[in-house]
Amino acid sequence: MRKKKKQFNPFDNVGAADVHFNYEGLDLDVYFIDGYDFKDEILRRQMTYINITRTGFSIILEKALYDAVPELYTQDALYAQYVYFNKRTSMNIWMFLGGPLVVGGSAFGLVYLFSTIINAVFIGAIMGVAFMFGYLYKVLKRDMVNARQKLRDDMIKMYGEKKLDELLDKQQKIAEERGYKF
Repeated sequence: MRKKKKQFNPFDNVGAADVHFNYEGLDLDVYFIDGYDFKDEILRRQMTYINITRTGFSIILEKALYDAVPELYTQDALYAQYVYFNKRTSMNIWMFLGGPLVVGGSAFGLVYLFSTIINAVFIGAIMGVAFMFGYLYKVLKRDMVNARQKLRDDMIKMYGEKKLDELLDKQQKIAEERGYKF
């Protein structure tokens, strides 16, 4: 029997946060990966790791990145990112689960009641599910654009548009030097 490979989780055994804020009951933590055994594995995959829970927001990154743009990791900036990622991760999962269940259940009920027209109902149900997923995609995409714009607006309030653009350009330059793509 083949052993299942355990999925890599960089937040296992990271220890105490290097930078910690408590903001409105939320723990906002920054961990530096410098000196950890798994640093190379993390950096091979991506530049930062983010973990969001109901009680907090944690980010793992290199100290050099933190030192280059520390303004992006202040208490207010981390809270704004928490709000954005919390919105992103909780984007109405019931829209994806509930819709197909209702359509599928309705289609099953109709097939059961009117088994003579089973093909028409089956095709109708498939078309209904397809249109529903198209609509849900459109709604979620709009919500994500709005959430991203709200994050940007909140960051502009903190730093001003020119300063924020400078910070993001500096961060992008570091990412490109390390071979990451946005």
